[in-house]
Amino acid sequence: MLPEFLEDNTKKAEAYLSIEEVNTLLPNNLKIDIGNKLERSVYMTYQGKPLPVINSKYYSNQKYYWYSCITKHFKEIGAEFICFTTGNYGILVIPIDIVLHYNRFSGWKGESKKGRQYHVRIRHDVEHNDNTLRFINYNNHTENIDITKYLIKKE
Repeated sequence: MLPEFLEDNTKKAEAYLSIEEVNTLLPNNLKIDIGNKLERSVYMTYQGKPLPVINSKYYSNQKYYWYSCITKHFKEIGAEFICFTTGNYGILVIPIDIVLHYNRFSGWKGESKKGRQYHVRIRHDVEHNDNTLRFINYNNHTENIDITKYLIKKE
């Protein structure tokens, strides 16, 4: 049995947090100027740094969140963090170097006009009763990366 926050929300219009809700959860040094969008999914913070905000609903059949991410491009434009929404549950604000490390070994990449596009999958590890958030790998060539400490829950 899944916790209530992980129940299938694929049919709901509000499958993930709005950008306004995301902004209320962000730490003060990463608050974004919602009207100052650099490009698709990338906002400028009030400190002048780009912050990619990537959305995903929870996919209950596969038991994970799924994101498409051009991580290297984000780093090249100066982003230091990537904000991943976790459905309506909250956000993960992960240092970009950790996401790049995951990308190097995750096993799925394609090409886009801005460079390599990586698929990022994140799972709530509720099956082991610890509710840990972990990156999921497409192969077995990387260590298990616990990213729970980067979670900011919606109250």
